Amino acid sequence: MRTTHSRESEDQSTLSRRDFLKYGGVAVGGAAATAALAACGDSDSDGDGAPATTAAPGTTAPGEPAAIDRDLIVAQPDLWTSLDHLFDRTSQESTANLGGRLFVYDYDGVNPIITDLENTLVGELAEGLEINADKTQYTITLKQGVLSHHGNEMTSEDVVYSYARGVAADRSFGLDGFLHSIASQITDAEQVKALDDYTVQITLERPFPTFLHHFALPFTGNIHDSETMRENSTNDDPWSEEWKKNNTEGFGPYMLEDFTQGTEAIWVANPNYVLYDVPIKRVIWRVVPVSATRLSLIESGDVHVANAMLVREQVQAQQAGLSLPNAVSSFSQWTWYPLDVPPWSHPLVRRAYTHVIPYDDIIDIVYQGKARREFGPVWEPGGVPYAHTELFERYYRTDPDESRRLLEEAGFPDGVSSELWYNETIPDQEEMCVLIRDTAAEGGWDLSIVGKTTAAIQEARIDPLTVGGAGAPANLFKDQIIVPDIFYQVALLPPFGARFCTPDSVIGGASCELVFDDFTEEQILLYEEGLRNALESGDWDSPAATAGWEQSLRAVADGSPLSFYLWFDPASIHDPRLTGWEYRIENATDYSRLSWTS
Repeated sequence: MRTTHSRESEDQSTLSRRDFLKYGGVAVGGAAATAALAACGDSDSDGDGAPATTAAPGTTAPGEPAAIDRDLIVAQPDLWTSLDHLFDRTSQESTANLGGRLFVYDYDGVNPIITDLENTLVGELAEGLEINADKTQYTITLKQGVLSHHGNEMTSEDVVYSYARGVAADRSFGLDGFLHSIASQITDAEQVKALDDYTVQITLERPFPTFLHHFALPFTGNIHDSETMRENSTNDDPWSEEWKKNNTEGFGPYMLEDFTQGTEAIWVANPNYVLYDVPIKRVIWRVVPVSATRLSLIESGDVHVANAMLVREQVQAQQAGLSLPNAVSSFSQWTWYPLDVPPWSHPLVRRAYTHVIPYDDIIDIVYQGKARREFGPVWEPGGVPYAHTELFERYYRTDPDESRRLLEEAGFPDGVSSELWYNETIPDQEEMCVLIRDTAAEGGWDLSIVGKTTAAIQEARIDPLTVGGAGAPANLFKDQIIVPDIFYQVALLPPFGARFCTPDSVIGGASCELVFDDFTEEQILLYEEGLRNALESGDWDSPAATAGWEQSLRAVADGSPLSFYLWFDPASIHDPRLTGWEYRIENATDYSRLSWTS
């Protein structure tokens, strides 16, 4: 999960009157107050790509027909390995639709691929917000009478519990908890206090220019029903991790009716949802492993959405009258390296690998030209100037001779042999791996490509040293950028070249210690200094901040902790009768905003 940069408006003001009246308002006060966020994802569009001008979801504008009550059936190659956003990175879509957050992005009639932060945040569970003059204290008033999926009323205790759980995840449960502490900047449960039953106060150690973004992200902002969570805890599992894998609670637009891992899941609309009446009352998720079968099912009308499709299948579907998401997407493909497992543990080997990736062939053959080169980790919609192509492009070019030279320099004059894993539920990855394998043979590599389940790849990333006895190899990773801020993105880079982060580090929580295996002490110091200078500048678009981001990126570029391939568009096909389709920055489609036109 990665991010692009977005700028907070200097004119920090309340929400527009339209938004305040429409959603019940977010009362914003204080000497320096803001209710401004940016988002990236698909346009809020009807099936033909025209901007949506319909009424709010679940309502009917004057003269329009009543909403149609029809189940929505989704076919995809696999389901989430867990429903717990703090422990599983496959759960973003379910988390975004089943969970509720204090604030959410306002997509109504707004193109979410923007860098202007004005008027894009509305209260979901929150009713009011005040920020103190130095932007270190956020006082949030909660809506009253909000009921969870289990019928419990939301109070300040639910918010306190939710962030305490995130801090516990940072200390005990690995990278996903680490992401929570980076994004939320809440590294101590004492930073979140209940002032009364419906008022919460959050105190930061330092001003954080885009802190409000993180209320709207599911893995940092989801609010738990603390009563239900505690009822399902044990002495050995105080945070209900086991129960949460297959169950939901909370305050989102959908509730879980059924979940059979590997087979089917059913969502039903939450009748107590606070923003609007959800138009589609039931979403049925069915596992269909083969993309050609998913294509046949949606062409026959047996399903209404088909996910994880090949570009050529999307083209065929569109010719048959079906619709595609209209998006400039932040999806990307890149390689995850197990930095403790040979031969991938050697930085020169990783750099050699970047020279045997046939980037242009992948774009032309696998994606039929519907993809874009990715030279660095930071997405740049609207020309945001932080991709730093020049720092990475010398590594990301196809040059088998350079690969052989680097392998020899690394002590492998006869080349290297390794497996390369791909996710068997993502059909384009297998085709990519075939092209990579053939080009790699010219550059001194003997690669065996192996398809693995999502669960197997997840396990390999959690504990690569123990997988298969000899350790997990590199594997392809499909990602989508989450868009809180440039700091989040740059801070994410070192964990791929490190194990943990330091207690006093600006990038993580109290449990971490930053230990780089493949970076020099000078690189570590330059990285930390650049990140700290950017953070402390107070204005993330200032020359000082820009210099800091560049310094941090440059410090890690030589270590090649990961390899970037390309950006590509959403790989879905959907029924043309569906309207309101949009990809959100939460790595998810907002199913609560879809409706049937006929």
